[in-house]
Amino acid sequence: MRAKGQSLYTLSTLVVLAAAAAAAFGGLPARAQSADNAAAPVVSYARGADEVVLELSREIGMLADPDPTPFVRVYGDGRVVVHYPFYMKKAGDYSLRLSEPEMQELVLSMVGLGLVEFDAGTARRAKHAAELAARERARRVGEPGLLVVSDDETTVMVLRLERYAPAGEERATYVDLAKEISWFGLRSDVERHPGVDVLGRLYEAERQLAAFAEREDLERAR
Repeated sequence: MRAKGQSLYTLSTLVVLAAAAAAAFGGLPARAQSADNAAAPVVSYARGADEVVLELSREIGMLADPDPTPFVRVYGDGRVVVHYPFYMKKAGDYSLRLSEPEMQELVLSMVGLGLVEFDAGTARRAKHAAELAARERARRVGEPGLLVVSDDETTVMVLRLERYAPAGEERATYVDLAKEISWFGLRSDVERHPGVDVLGRLYEAERQLAAFAEREDLERAR
């Protein structure tokens, strides 16, 4: 089992995603633009300073007075705002700026991790199958069943794209896409069932967005 916060994906995987960004956003030289690039998705997002492209929220059910402001917001111009709620020591807003290549790589990474195609029903069935398999393994060796302890936190992620066409020759194009994903106890589920890839990918997307809160160039917003 990996340590908490450890990425599911290697550096080489992220390098491949960065290289693919050029094709996805039309950054390849003209002579490289060919039918071969059908293997890359087509992605477009709003570039405005007030256009929120990505959001991450963490909702804690036990709080009597929750803060509705998302934990992380990424705007189309590359501005990232990290918000700490009023009940935390670091309460307030902090920000940093992504370069255009960094912004493109981030968006393509979210797409590559399957946020657009994520289906909660499919994920729940995969989790249920993993739970049944774990119980059966425990039964065979005479161990007690799994004690489920939830982190009591709901992860909410939102991805907004102006245009999206998945990889492949026959592409269904999505326009003005706004995909919202909500999952209760994501970290706990991934730790208990590391083989459920769809949840592992969702957790990796959360990890990448939450990592902005640890950046050294993050500054308190004025």
